[in-house]
Amino acid sequence: MQRNMPESMEPNASRADIAQMIGELGDQVTNFQNLLSACHDSIKSDADLQGRMALIDELYSHADSEDHAAARFAELVADRVYEYETETVFIPYPSPSEMTEQLRISAAQNGHSMEDDARQILENALATVDRAGGLGTLIRNRFGAMGGVELDLPSRSENLSG
Repeated sequence: MQRNMPESMEPNASRADIAQMIGELGDQVTNFQNLLSACHDSIKSDADLQGRMALIDELYSHADSEDHAAARFAELVADRVYEYETETVFIPYPSPSEMTEQLRISAAQNGHSMEDDARQILENALATVDRAGGLGTLIRNRFGAMGGVELDLPSRSENLSG
């Protein structure tokens, strides 16, 4: 009994197709291994950090919702970024006595009392604050294009009675 094989399934044609398919599959497996590594492995340097940040941006650019696989991978990579920054970024916090001394020096240099200098520092800092929104606004501006999530919230009366 002889089988009729389509041209694409003939032995010589299929060998070339299979070789190309395996080559492409190998590239995809390598890319997936690199993605899994970025999701799992700790960040070792600032250069690695920059690469992970670029990967997060790239992943989010492919996500159309927060449930999209690319967004979930981006969150896993972001966890590694958070761990790295928590371990390596040092923000010095001066003691109250150091702050008082710095304020005293600044006030003397500006010819103000310490109270006037402190007031001026606060006014300058608050003048630069964007009153248009806070962290939530920044997050919405960054990721709003991906769409939101609608939550069914219980009414206040249900919360009080239950």
